[in-house]
Amino acid sequence: IVMNGGLRLPRGRERPMFERYSAAELDSMAHRTDPGSPHDYFEDSGDYQEGIDARRRILSFLKSQGVLALLEPSGNEAALGAGGEDGYGTPLTRDVPSFIVGRAYWDQIVRMVQAGQPVRLTLSLRAHLVPADSIGYNVVAELPGSDPALAPEVVMLGGHLDSWASGTGATDNAAGCAIVMEALRILKAVGAHPRRTIRIGLWDGEEDGFEYMGSMGYVRHHYGEWTTMALKPEHARLSAYYNVDNGGGKLRGIYAHGDTAAVATFARFLAPLQDLGAATVSIENTGSTDHMSFASVGLPGFQFITDALDYESRTHHSDLDISDYLVEGDLQQAAVVVATVAYQTAMADAKIPRSALPKPRH
Repeated sequence: IVMNGGLRLPRGRERPMFERYSAAELDSMAHRTDPGSPHDYFEDSGDYQEGIDARRRILSFLKSQGVLALLEPSGNEAALGAGGEDGYGTPLTRDVPSFIVGRAYWDQIVRMVQAGQPVRLTLSLRAHLVPADSIGYNVVAELPGSDPALAPEVVMLGGHLDSWASGTGATDNAAGCAIVMEALRILKAVGAHPRRTIRIGLWDGEEDGFEYMGSMGYVRHHYGEWTTMALKPEHARLSAYYNVDNGGGKLRGIYAHGDTAAVATFARFLAPLQDLGAATVSIENTGSTDHMSFASVGLPGFQFITDALDYESRTHHSDLDISDYLVEGDLQQAAVVVATVAYQTAMADAKIPRSALPKPRH
């Protein structure tokens, strides 16, 4: 039995478990002029794939050495979550049975081994594969545009349906899906007639690794291929894509993702939401979720700024990612913010300004 990892003090012990952005932090984000290092689609998905490939090589090597089981510490100090030493603690092959161990129990075992004390473990693995086809499934719905000239143009909202194995995926990302669905319901309920079509996409395959499979499949089918930058006619008709991920906290504004031309537009859209605490526009780049599929082909793809709550400290990819950790008032606020931004985008005279197209990657 191989233990991959040693003793580690909990990370960020001095930080609170539950956090919201302070006024000072939001002000700092709003006043940044440098979006940070380029965070393009290839880097965003390619790094993840490299980690998975390395993980598969490790497991194959362990099998060749006759290893019976692999133990790794939970990457979450407060819950049972994936992680391990390499950050890819989920079993990805059948080569070696793999187990994630809660940190308190892990540290106890490590200290016993270091002290030369005998350790006896009973391991039971009862996982099974559910038969499925090889096709991913997105859910798409829309509120049709009312202006004959602008109705073919589209404003998109989205979140991802799939979740991590050890929880039910409430904060990652059922919350995002519920928010965009509720935003569309609000607009329908108040009798809104947006000039452009407002469409939601609930994506499959975001957690599967390389290429954010659900959203990228949609982008390839409708907008273009990021490796060659061969674009389709619908590419010119998308005004913007807005993504909701990163937990179920209040939305505090939006990342402009380096699109300097869009900053003033977003500031105008968010101005009526000052009383909801959602008026921050940051030029910063951000990644690791489905808006990167749209950005990969030069479309205006954006992620909302979300209060962290206990997303990183408890729920992200852990067995605590359940509905008990959602805050109803935060979800309501987020739905109002998304509905407002989507409606204003759909009603504007012009589409959201675009950055330059990325270069092809053959």
